Amino acid sequence: MEPNANSSASRWGKPAAGSSSSVGNWVVAYQDNLYTDGVTNTEGANMAYLDGISSIVSEPNVWGIPTVRYPIKFGRTYTQSERNDSWYYLKSYLAYPTFRNFYYCGHGATNGFGCDMNIVVTNSVKGGTNFPGSKSNIPEWWIRQNIAHNGSSGSHPYRFVYLDCCDAGAGSVSDAFGIPKEANGIGWYSSPSNTRHILPNAFVGWDTEVNFAPADKCWQYRTTWISQWSRGGSGVLLLDALNTARNTSGWLNQTDITLHRRIYGDSDMSFRQ
Repeated sequence: MEPNANSSASRWGKPAAGSSSSVGNWVVAYQDNLYTDGVTNTEGANMAYLDGISSIVSEPNVWGIPTVRYPIKFGRTYTQSERNDSWYYLKSYLAYPTFRNFYYCGHGATNGFGCDMNIVVTNSVKGGTNFPGSKSNIPEWWIRQNIAHNGSSGSHPYRFVYLDCCDAGAGSVSDAFGIPKEANGIGWYSSPSNTRHILPNAFVGWDTEVNFAPADKCWQYRTTWISQWSRGGSGVLLLDALNTARNTSGWLNQTDITLHRRIYGDSDMSFRQ
């Protein structure tokens, strides 16, 4: 039985087929009040955010790839229990063997991602916070134990992971998903160095704090990346799609994006490879 929560899914595949698929299903998860929690005058930014998420969800669907859009309950409008439960169901999706592609937007750290609410100073978001005993996050140790190195149900390495949050590219979260924390060409996966016999895979993240402003250009970067990678032409490479987004969106400084963007695994992966 597929996991279920406050999400929408397109076409479901049979678990046996999904677990052996070279592409696999997608989960697109995002903290729902990221731009609005604790601050005001953010209607335009929030609209850009949700439109951007819709663009990311739409591209796997174009190719008939089953995709879940998962808004994570975030911020002051929810109880602790509601926030905790939201992350519990996201864990269920991630651990399910048909899912092998994951995009996440929200708060993060070197050892995982997620939190309860924004830290706000003079109507400006300055980070995120977790309360004592909170379960509104997914730590690296949980990913390692329940996904790529799961001793009870078998290894479940991910094909593609983009943690669009602060610092996740600086730690070892990629390896916890089964994606080596190094740049590997396609030949590595069929070489003796691939001792875990994983299929080609890739991780994208940031090794520093991420500034999601200005929102329109921030989400132009992401919609350009996903559309270029999915439909930019025959076999467009992940790195080329990311570079096109960097060069054309106007989001931040191009040198800073290149410096702090981390791509591990196979940067030459195509969208449906």
